[in-house]
Amino acid sequence: TEIYTLSLHDALPISRELREFNTSGIIQNFQSFLKEGETARFSRYELFRIACILTTAEYCIETTQQLEEKLKQKMRTSAANFNMDAEKKLFADVIDASVGLLVQDLYAACEPALITITKTNWQNVEAVGDQSGFISAITSQWKATVPTLRDFLSTSRKYFVLLCQQFAKLFMTKFVSTLYKCRNISKLGAQQLLLDTQSLKAALLDLPSMGLTVKRKPPDKYSKIIVNELGRTEMILKVVMSPVEQVSSFVELTCRLVSDCSHDDLAKILDMKGYKRTEQVQFIEEFRLRAPTVTSSRNGDDITETSAESSRIKKLEKLLKKRT
Repeated sequence: TEIYTLSLHDALPISRELREFNTSGIIQNFQSFLKEGETARFSRYELFRIACILTTAEYCIETTQQLEEKLKQKMRTSAANFNMDAEKKLFADVIDASVGLLVQDLYAACEPALITITKTNWQNVEAVGDQSGFISAITSQWKATVPTLRDFLSTSRKYFVLLCQQFAKLFMTKFVSTLYKCRNISKLGAQQLLLDTQSLKAALLDLPSMGLTVKRKPPDKYSKIIVNELGRTEMILKVVMSPVEQVSSFVELTCRLVSDCSHDDLAKILDMKGYKRTEQVQFIEEFRLRAPTVTSSRNGDDITETSAESSRIKKLEKLLKKRT
């Protein structure tokens, strides 16, 4: 049996050919799937194509890793200096683009319902009842789309979970920013929004197993993200529904319920309560006396992760803006 060996010099032409592979064309094709208009959605077939590209790229990464290991085994020298990280990154970029487009499509289904939040007169809410119509509209879209995406990514469970995680972060960011745009929210209005937020939290926690007969417990990391973000939103709404008897007591309550509150957060809360900027000065001054320094991160040990995820959300938001 003849034994073949491969040197680093022999392997370089293969590496160069793979390095010349460019994902820009593939990603550009992804973008061409988009339709014109603010509420454009992918068809079921287009979602299937994107999922196929994602799972193929995942297979290519695994195969490239195996190829790298085999090449190293056959090299006479300099095996330690050889890797195919750049080639694997090309396929990872395709996966990121695919997940981003699936997230974008799922968010597009929710956007019309979110717009109704700012168009609702929360000052004139007369009674707190069941969840608002926008919550029902959003969860209906999830029930119609998420099981399909899970089926398409049945061989790539980890990327389906990643899809849910990235979507939840983007959606919660948009939801909270939408709440901040509401003005003159009454006590009953804030109570209704609090109930809606709790319904939304339950639906997001159920998102990865939505449509399944046997429910699966969501990953701990995913659950933590939902509970922390919407738990904080619940506290903000509790502050909004609280009466202002004294400036000092209201600021104290705000600092107690929203432990990482900044003066910008306080200003947004006062906007929601209907206070003009000139009326907010005394609240801000009182807050600065009580909290002269405010940490920029909610959890010191998650600064790096928060920064990375923030960057991902910004990329997704840029994709969404291209469609308007």
